[in-house]
Amino acid sequence: GHIHGNQRAGGEHLRYSGSPMSYDFSEAGQERGFLEVLLDPAALYPEIRFRAVSPLHPLAVLEDSLEALLDDAKYRRYGNHYVSARINDGLSHLNLIGRVRERFPFLRELRQTALEADSPVDTRDKAAEETPETVFADFLDRAGWEEGEKRALAESFLADAMEAAGADR
Repeated sequence: GHIHGNQRAGGEHLRYSGSPMSYDFSEAGQERGFLEVLLDPAALYPEIRFRAVSPLHPLAVLEDSLEALLDDAKYRRYGNHYVSARINDGLSHLNLIGRVRERFPFLRELRQTALEADSPVDTRDKAAEETPETVFADFLDRAGWEEGEKRALAESFLADAMEAAGADR
């Protein structure tokens, strides 16, 4: 980051200390710290040393499908990070924030990048595959109603609601 990072300010011995912490996900992965200035009366200029600090919760930007973010072992190490999760599969998901927060308790941002207006991903084919019935079936599966009377009754309620909605159009 631009003005948040430590940098030279015009000359070798003029410095801007910057921020000791990252404040934006665009700064994820950038080393942060402070400048130690050592004054020596015998030296013309002070000695300036950068001292890195390790944040309690580093920033991480993770972009992948929901399934990969939740299940892939490579994301396990981000459980203690402040996370910006960017879901790129273009599907609708039930309880999205709750499910992602289970894996990443310090979740700070959640985006569905494939659904954003400027996304290069064409989600029309995937969206066409989703119907109210398939979304509802996924919900019932996640609620533990994979089979049985309750599921059949819930599916019949959905069918009645879909029929009634179709009659009103």
